[in-house]
Amino acid sequence: MKLQAAIDRRSLQETIELAKKLDPIVDIVEIGTSAIKDFGFAALKNLKSEFHHAEILFDIKTNDEGDYEFKSGYKAGADILTVMGAMDLSTLEKTYQVSQDFHRDMFIDLMAMKNQQIAPLMK
Repeated sequence: MKLQAAIDRRSLQETIELAKKLDPIVDIVEIGTSAIKDFGFAALKNLKSEFHHAEILFDIKTNDEGDYEFKSGYKAGADILTVMGAMDLSTLEKTYQVSQDFHRDMFIDLMAMKNQQIAPLMK
C-alpha cells in the first residue's frame, strides 16, 4: 500500500514548498488538476529533480489528446499521470502505450463510471 497526498488550490510557491515537505513523508505527491491547469507543466518541470523519495503524480484527467498530453506530462517529470476511464478505449490504449514507452505509470480515474463500464478495463 502507498500513501498519497494531493495538493490543490494553492499558489505555485506554496505548491512547490508543500510538495518538497511531503516528499520524505508520503509515497506519492499528487499535483491536483486545479494546480496543473493553473500553472501548467512548464512551471512544475523541475520539481521532480528536487525529490528524494516520493513519486509525482500529475492529475491531468486526460480526456483526449492522450498521447500528446502524456508525453508532455512525462517530459515535465511526472512519474504517474491520470486518464479518465470513461473515455474512448483508443484514448486509454494510447495513454497506456505512452506510459510503457516512458517506463512510467498511469492511473485510470473511474469517476462517474458504472460497474459494467469498469469490468472490461479489468481484463
